[in-house]
Amino acid sequence: MADTMDRPRRLPDALDGDRWCNETAIEFLGDVTYALDGDGRFEAVDEALLAFTGYAREELLGEHLSILVDEAAVETGEATIGKLLDDRGREAATVEVELLTATGDRVPYENRLRVLRAASGAFQSLVGVLQVTSDRTKDRGRATELHDATRRMRSAETAEEIGEIAVEAARSTLGLRICTLWLYDATEEALRPIASIEEATALLDTFPTYTAGNSVSWGAFVEGEARVYEDLSTEPDRHDPDTPIRSEMILPLREFGILNAGSTRVGAFDAADGHVAKLLAANAEAALGRADREERLRSREAELRRQNARLEEFASVVSHDLRNPRDVITGTLELVRETGDLEGLEPIERATDRVERLTTALLTLARQGRTVGDCESVRLEPIVEDAWAGVALDRASARLVVDRLSDESTASGTIEGDPTGLQQLFGSLFANAIEHGGPEVVVEVGSLPDVAGFYVADDGPSIDPARRERVFGHDYTTSEQGIGVGLTIVETVVGAHGWELTVTESERGGARFEIRTG
Repeated sequence: MADTMDRPRRLPDALDGDRWCNETAIEFLGDVTYALDGDGRFEAVDEALLAFTGYAREELLGEHLSILVDEAAVETGEATIGKLLDDRGREAATVEVELLTATGDRVPYENRLRVLRAASGAFQSLVGVLQVTSDRTKDRGRATELHDATRRMRSAETAEEIGEIAVEAARSTLGLRICTLWLYDATEEALRPIASIEEATALLDTFPTYTAGNSVSWGAFVEGEARVYEDLSTEPDRHDPDTPIRSEMILPLREFGILNAGSTRVGAFDAADGHVAKLLAANAEAALGRADREERLRSREAELRRQNARLEEFASVVSHDLRNPRDVITGTLELVRETGDLEGLEPIERATDRVERLTTALLTLARQGRTVGDCESVRLEPIVEDAWAGVALDRASARLVVDRLSDESTASGTIEGDPTGLQQLFGSLFANAIEHGGPEVVVEVGSLPDVAGFYVADDGPSIDPARRERVFGHDYTTSEQGIGVGLTIVETVVGAHGWELTVTESERGGARFEIRTG
């Protein structure tokens, strides 16, 4: 082995050419796959090959293929590739090889070689795909099942689907009766079971959640190294001292979780079992990575759609709500020029004030977006009072009544929320009540009687039940001075917190907004 590694062999000169495969292309293939350059050195390897051989990626890339096969296999490969290059009508061939792992094990493989050419016919790269040929997997039907499971995992959209396919493949392909996939929950820092074979469910009754220090499975996950236990009962760090499982294979799936296979017999797994299980785990890991990337892509696309919708909303608000004050300003200026009566400028002042309030509301809405800042435990009463002071400075006759925000039912009036968002919420509701209820409106704020949450009610005009679903639209207003944006801000803040908002009629016949926080 050492002599072979010290004396790298060069593949036929006809293999010289531009490199075609890279890491991304190789990973996409989904099998135990690698690519060689014209010198017979690895230019790309997939996760399954790393899992089988025990080498790190950086230990293989750039190394000659003789690091994994003996000299006889290299010579056989050279001869086979030479024939492929001489016969332009033939692009693929299969040879039997023994793979040499980092620990010195020899595992029989079927190596399917394919020469990849450019449109001009020039060589681009050599790709090899390995399939285990142990006694357990020599049966073509089982091999087909494993490859079919790999293809189905690549098509699955969720981790749960991938887990179900993986554990079922372990049963049908390897004959395993105890197999479970745990997914890592970054929020709770725990491994949670998401899929298991029915036989395992019947045997174990319940499956644990693994956390730091409570199991050998957690240790394997953190270290990122596969573990095989001949007799689990001798391991002091096992999760359940009374577990009926004796033999266990623990296969980490990088940051995604672990795949565990077990048996009630001592020493149930041989080397071939371990290698095939690693192949299944590597393909499940690749599928989980793809599903995670696609989910993040879908989330980004959904966020982009929301942002585009908000931009359209802003454009609509600006074009709709600025048109009226603009027309007032233009018409008034023309009238003043014609008459010279400066007292006629008063409508311009009102229109300018409306534009200023609209601009402020739009900026608030834009900054708030669909998210909230850091939530914390805050008292509602001071926030309510500050919001009222900011809205009702020039509305001395309007009155605020705070009812039951500091009793035991509301935990001394505290709530988990973003203080800035809450002040915007109350300020918008207060401004809405004053605009529609008039300068002498009475606004009441209190906690809901039967559920967690609070309400804001007034004694102004009620909202027609048929229109209540429309009141949060940016273009809804029943007041000539209304800007039609405030209640959109309310809905945005409530939605960003994950709360529920409803509109009803108050006891005094006005509008009542109820926010349920639990």
